[in-house]
Amino acid sequence: QRLVRAKARAMTGLLVESGDAKEPHDFCTLLGFGADAVCPYGAYAAVAAFHGDADTTASKMMETYRKSAGKAILKVMSKIGICTVQSYRGAQIFEAVGLGPEVMELCFAGTPSRIAGADFAILQRDALSMHTHAWPAASDPE
Repeated sequence: QRLVRAKARAMTGLLVESGDAKEPHDFCTLLGFGADAVCPYGAYAAVAAFHGDADTTASKMMETYRKSAGKAILKVMSKIGICTVQSYRGAQIFEAVGLGPEVMELCFAGTPSRIAGADFAILQRDALSMHTHAWPAASDPE
């Protein structure tokens, strides 16, 4: 949003490195809000840790994951009548559900949201809760 207001978005490439992005919806949302590329390191770690067939290598599974994610993004775009990633990227053709007005105004300006919800305090509490669950020893104040 800030880059758009400063008229610098066209001169900037945005690479999103995310542990949360793992499904087509996640990738499509990130692209739709302006990401040029997504590095879903959490999903990559999960794919790398999966031990399937003895004949399947980790690199083959990673290639399969990337291909299927790309095809899923194209399928979503085609369902809404968009032919190119350039047309989809940054289009903000979404409606947000469950985010409070202060979050919408600061982070998603111009995106409609008829159902309000979480403010920054709630989002912070959720993030801290997930962190505590993932790294219980690191969360102890000792």
